Amino acid sequence: MGLPRLNYLNNVYNWSNYAITISIIIISTIFLNQLQLAYGISCFSCSSRNLTHSPCHDPFHPANVTYIQHCKIGKERHIGQFPASFCVKVKGRSGATNEELVIRTCSIENMDNQCGTFKFNRETLAGCILTCSTDGCNNSSNLKLSFWTITILPILWSLT
Repeated sequence: MGLPRLNYLNNVYNWSNYAITISIIIISTIFLNQLQLAYGISCFSCSSRNLTHSPCHDPFHPANVTYIQHCKIGKERHIGQFPASFCVKVKGRSGATNEELVIRTCSIENMDNQCGTFKFNRETLAGCILTCSTDGCNNSSNLKLSFWTITILPILWSLT
């Protein structure tokens, strides 16, 4: 009679150790994610107008461009610097001067991935704004589509 009770207690003990281990892993993961958010993302930073800083243009040359670790950005109507969450690449052509503008920087805002005509520093540009959320991700010359775009496009295609 004592043996089944002992097995039951061993199983409870093993499950409680398992639950504690899983809890520690989950809490550590959450803590590390929050720690990364507190420091900010790391991004390439450069700007160029008509090849004034050619390494910033595509094909991209990261060895000749500033890499900012743990970017911090000022917020409009706020005092101080805040950790950035996104890297951005802006590539466009001025409608007024036909000059090509390339900017790689970090941002607090998610600007999504969008192409078309947009205003930048009071200038109308035709091009793309690309936003990403992993360290150094604004180095690519390729248009990176979001998860939702990749997921929804095949569904929409199948409906037609």
